[in-house]
Amino acid sequence: MRILNFIFVIPILTMCHIAHATPGNTPQNQQSVVQCLIDIGNDQEGFVNPIKTNILRGREFNQELVVREKEALYDLVAKNVMKRCTANFNDFNFDIVDATKIDIPFKLNDKYYKLTVDVETLFEHISIPTGILVMNFNNKNIGDKITKADTPSEIFFSSDCSDHYVRDKISDDGPVNRAGQSAFPTYTGEEFFIDFPYGKSNRAFPGLIIAAHTGIGGAEEVVWYPNYRVARANAKTFVEGLKNTTCSKDNLSVYVVSMPVNPEKSWDSSGWFFWLAGGVGLSMLTSLIPPTLANINEVTIFDGPYLIR
Repeated sequence: MRILNFIFVIPILTMCHIAHATPGNTPQNQQSVVQCLIDIGNDQEGFVNPIKTNILRGREFNQELVVREKEALYDLVAKNVMKRCTANFNDFNFDIVDATKIDIPFKLNDKYYKLTVDVETLFEHISIPTGILVMNFNNKNIGDKITKADTPSEIFFSSDCSDHYVRDKISDDGPVNRAGQSAFPTYTGEEFFIDFPYGKSNRAFPGLIIAAHTGIGGAEEVVWYPNYRVARANAKTFVEGLKNTTCSKDNLSVYVVSMPVNPEKSWDSSGWFFWLAGGVGLSMLTSLIPPTLANINEVTIFDGPYLIR
């Protein structure tokens, strides 16, 4: 039987996005398609009907429409990927995050389609507050939650790896600081350290990487990304930057973790310390912990451990 293919080429950035449509009742070969993506295509209520009612609205599914509605299509795919493909984060990382493109086969109006989606662009439509955590867990795996109670009560990294005192200066030669400056380019001009144990000058969550404008009054913030794919790539660069440094002696690993909130900077430019004026001058130094950083109570491991060797 002769099968007619309508190929809709959709240029976005430097990539091409292709949807193949075949008439009749002959599905495309699905052996190479990830199971969760097949499940998405088979979901009438969550995927197919929204395409039909919210995107097509009686129009033909063709090149012109897909170009016009590409943002809505990306949003719909993103929503369904998070629903269907995150039950196992190992599979999620390998099958989705590491892919260049993914295929979703589906049936619409008695025709079979395969929607090919650029993964880099897809993750611009997925928001997962993601941080980079440095620690050593012997009993935690991908998918596990970590609470502050699970973390060490004492400082678990040497001062040669990451500064133990960061109030007014962070070592320019510290491995964590130098690796962070290479791995986290969106934090231009900032310096980096590992967050301290709870109750030991903890900023947000023990082990998270903190970015800081140094000096008294310098603002601090958790290093985080809404784009999980970008965060994961930067975490791998960070690990590479820590190899064969003094951090290698501390038995530490890097984890990519999701957080339940979007972290914020410490208060304005006041940082963690401010001068309280009284009488005839500056009379005392008061340490404050801004709740916007201190309210991260748990994180979830999405990837790792990446051992610092």
